[in-house]
Amino acid sequence: VHAKDLRGLGCTAMAVDGRASVDGSAYAGMNTDCSSCDPRVAWVPGGAHAEGARRPLYNFSGLAPRFVGYGRGAFYEPKAGQSLSGSMGSIPQVRETFGYWEGALPMMNE
Repeated sequence: VHAKDLRGLGCTAMAVDGRASVDGSAYAGMNTDCSSCDPRVAWVPGGAHAEGARRPLYNFSGLAPRFVGYGRGAFYEPKAGQSLSGSMGSIPQVRETFGYWEGALPMMNE
């Protein structure tokens, strides 16, 4: 059975509070159960941002390419024939961000 044949994606998320683990560690995880999600792994570099900067928000469709645009690393910059992803709004940007690896979901930061 393929996820695309099901009514929902059936993703699973979990979080463990440090009080619930043997060694006091807290952790969270999630999987993406979809047969057509963008499987590529990309590095999104960190950066310094000006006071008052805004971070655009984008709708994630899951399909490749999951985002096309600037400001998230060369991996996401448009290739021939690709249109830029449209922003659906913005939020205040923090002064400094860390780089991170992401697939269909964020994976690990520096």
